[in-house]
Amino acid sequence: MSKDEARNSNRLFCAFDPVGKTTRTSGGDDQQPVIHIFPDVERLVQALTADILRIYREAVQSRGKFFIALSGGSVLHLLQSGLSLFRQTPDIDWSDWHVFWVDERHVPWTSPDSNYGEAKRLFLDHVPIRKDHVHPVPELPDVDEVALAYEECLRKVLPMNGVDVPRFDAVLLGVGEDGHTASLFPGHDALHEDHRLVVPVRHAPKAPSDRVTMTLPMLCAARSIFFCVTGMHKAEVIARILATPQAMSALPARMVHPTDGNLLWMMDRDAAHRWEGPV
Repeated sequence: MSKDEARNSNRLFCAFDPVGKTTRTSGGDDQQPVIHIFPDVERLVQALTADILRIYREAVQSRGKFFIALSGGSVLHLLQSGLSLFRQTPDIDWSDWHVFWVDERHVPWTSPDSNYGEAKRLFLDHVPIRKDHVHPVPELPDVDEVALAYEECLRKVLPMNGVDVPRFDAVLLGVGEDGHTASLFPGHDALHEDHRLVVPVRHAPKAPSDRVTMTLPMLCAARSIFFCVTGMHKAEVIARILATPQAMSALPARMVHPTDGNLLWMMDRDAAHRWEGPV
């Protein structure tokens, strides 16, 4: 059965490709996420890197630049694991790349808790991206000032093209064991922000407690959104998120829906092993 036939019949579509990927998507709704399950992290990294490069080429061909937003934590380790694949790709013009962060802890860039600092150590220091094309969350004393300054940066650097919310070509997200993504935590007021692109987060349930985060409207405007998840410790929350039919503030990752783009879940077998799949 082809993927088009699966959509028309509202049945589950499963396919395999050379990197050992199982692709599952619900049949009848083009807004449903595409879910990739890999036998191991290595093959997930291969596929993620290939997808980033494909989106990069499409963006440059269509719009002349490539805009990507990164998360911290495990997502950065996946990028680090893909460094050799990026380096082996001869047609990358790194001057086309602009890099941002979906969230940041209110700490100095030199802090081990800084998402920018970790990205610099694991990835950015190893590829020739122009320094003026790397856009970290600014270091300012007040977290409210930080959020306003970063929103101004987004509106200045990203093409607006007559819309209220600028668009990334790709956003890479992780998922916490409590279902949070970026620094959007369960039940937090930031989940209901519908005007601002970046907001301060105070008293976050995970240290450091002061942060800034992109809001759902900013994340959901992206052309491609990736959730990248590995490990058995994420299996329970992944099963809850993918089994929940409606967006709910108790599971912020479930509230991420592209307004006009693609949503892709990329998981290793350990992270997906408790999910039973769509029916």
